[in-house]
Amino acid sequence: MDKNSTKKPGLTVGSKGASKMKPDPNPNPSGIKTNKSTPNFAPSNVHDASHQHAEPPRQFLVTHTSDNWKIRKAAKQAALEAQKRQEEEMAKQKAASESRDTKSNGDDAALTREKILSLKWRRQSADDVMLAKRNKDSLQNILSQRKKSLIPGLLGLENRKMSVESDEVASQGLDILEEDVKDKSEEEISSRRELEEDDASSNSLSDNLGNEDDDIYSIISDTPGPSFLELNSDDFDTDLSDDEDAETEKKHRRKRNKTLENYKTACAKLQLKPNQTFLRQCGRPTIDIRNRMLTHKDAKPIAIALVDDTKISFLDISDNPLGPAGLKCISEMLTANESIVELNLSNTQPGREGLAELSQALSKNKTIRRVYLDSNTTDQADGDLIAELITEVPDLRELYISNNCLGFSGGKKIAGALASDKGRLSVLDLQYNHIRTDSAVQIALALAKNSTLRTLNLAWNGLGTEGCRALARSLEANSSLTELDLTCNRLGIKSLEFLLKGIIKNRGLTTLKIGNNPLTTQGVKALLQTIVLAKDSELTHIDLQGIPIDTECLKLIEKLKETRNIQIIYDPTIHIATVDQTKEFDGTNLDRFDPVMVMFEYMKKDNLRVIDLFQFMDAKKREKLSRNDIRSGFNILMIPFTEHAIDVIMEKVDTNRDGYITLEEMTKAYRENDRTVKLRRIRANKKKRKDQGLEDLWKILKELIAKRKAVNDKRAQAGQ
Repeated sequence: MDKNSTKKPGLTVGSKGASKMKPDPNPNPSGIKTNKSTPNFAPSNVHDASHQHAEPPRQFLVTHTSDNWKIRKAAKQAALEAQKRQEEEMAKQKAASESRDTKSNGDDAALTREKILSLKWRRQSADDVMLAKRNKDSLQNILSQRKKSLIPGLLGLENRKMSVESDEVASQGLDILEEDVKDKSEEEISSRRELEEDDASSNSLSDNLGNEDDDIYSIISDTPGPSFLELNSDDFDTDLSDDEDAETEKKHRRKRNKTLENYKTACAKLQLKPNQTFLRQCGRPTIDIRNRMLTHKDAKPIAIALVDDTKISFLDISDNPLGPAGLKCISEMLTANESIVELNLSNTQPGREGLAELSQALSKNKTIRRVYLDSNTTDQADGDLIAELITEVPDLRELYISNNCLGFSGGKKIAGALASDKGRLSVLDLQYNHIRTDSAVQIALALAKNSTLRTLNLAWNGLGTEGCRALARSLEANSSLTELDLTCNRLGIKSLEFLLKGIIKNRGLTTLKIGNNPLTTQGVKALLQTIVLAKDSELTHIDLQGIPIDTECLKLIEKLKETRNIQIIYDPTIHIATVDQTKEFDGTNLDRFDPVMVMFEYMKKDNLRVIDLFQFMDAKKREKLSRNDIRSGFNILMIPFTEHAIDVIMEKVDTNRDGYITLEEMTKAYRENDRTVKLRRIRANKKKRKDQGLEDLWKILKELIAKRKAVNDKRAQAGQ
């Protein structure tokens, strides 16, 4: 048998001398339904020795949206017309087959096979038709793209059967194809045929394809089609953009698979267990693996995997004990990666070695824009490395280094970097970095020479009066700074006076945060009045949280909002009292009496001596009483003394200021107290009345003693 021939029940395929094509013994005339997801195709009503055969039902997938009913109606009409044409052609074929000889029968069978094959190739969707119109491609190019599916289609052609619905869709698809071809100009058709003839001279396969195209045109030109393409092209959902999206998705999937493969390979070589969080996020634009207890060993395979990752843009590896070795791995990755824009290395403890590696790597990186180095215990000695990040990284825009210990030396080096105006930094966060006095002055003065910084956060430092004086001079010259945060910077009224001189002359500042400073309501009023008078000020946001304001401040705020669009944030107002408020008198409160007098008068009312009280409180037998000894003794005696009262006792009785009370010191204090009480009673007797203060104290002490004894009796009875 010839190698190019393939036998199937009811269909014999040959290379050139093809044998006769036999009809399907069961063409499914009853319309038995088959599986729609995998439709079957088979030649129907094909007779022996026929030159023109009925067109086999072919499936033509149409994607539609809103005109569903139009498509179904057109498909139904197309099916009826196709059925009529099939009956007429079958009669003609039967008459013509009787006058054919054996050779012509064989040639006609091969030609019919080629027609069926061509129609199989031309089974395409409305998207293919619109694509052919857009690109003006010839049918030859479309056929050549589909020729790879020739043999599989022929092998399964006999056993495939279609349902009634598939017949309607196939007829409908053929009519759409006819309308598409009719839209082609004669000039394009002639040029297409010339190309086919040239291909035929050089390649027999191309010659066969060209003949099949001619047969398709002859079949289509004689077959009227429905007005399918009279619908607006917008009524169809094309797959053109979907194909592009699918191709892009495939590329991203391949890249993600490559990153995953690199990571797993690195973990296998390093004998590490892959991190599941990184595996899930691998290939995404944002990778968040913070607080996963990753060490420098875990950082190495992650860095290896991200070297060639072009999709990642944000890497958050903060709150992991990476150490200097881990930062070195990340830094080496950054020298090769060209997609990471934002990097968070907060609380990774890089040390000076890690910061040096990071600074060197970022100086070669061209894509990094934002870096977080918060809470890394960076101290004064590391200030030069932070200054290198500001000046040597060309594309760095935002740097966050809050909650560190830069101090005086570090602040001075950062000030030098800002004054050089070499970098392109626009946001700098220095909050809570122990920047005070001299270093604060240096940073404030550097603003006068800087032209790139837009946001400066100096919150929770110690700018003070000198820093505000330097800052006022810089604000007069600087016009690029738009946001300044001075929250909790020890700014008093005097500091505010200098600051306001710079604010009133500044033309660029829009946001000012000065909350949690001891400005008082007078300082708030001065600030608001200055802004009202500063007609050229650009301030639109003021934060006054933590500073008390009164009704006068509220009036100034309303007045300010009437003249400009400004937002002022403040805490609830403080209302000044204008009505007398009575307070109930607490007769048992000992705060109004001298604590030393209370102690010794209690001792006398309880029939105790000084030595008895001293030995009672000296539980450790050290012959001296500490603050804790006195506190414990008063608690047992149930005397409600506060910490302030104990401080007063220690201050008055401990005359040598050694932190302890001796028996001698207590005796001396008792004598002084007894003399004071006697003098008060003598003065009261001279006035022929009682000392009401002493009488109230004795009454309270008697109640306390009685209460203590009652509690002790209950405990004794409970113990028995």
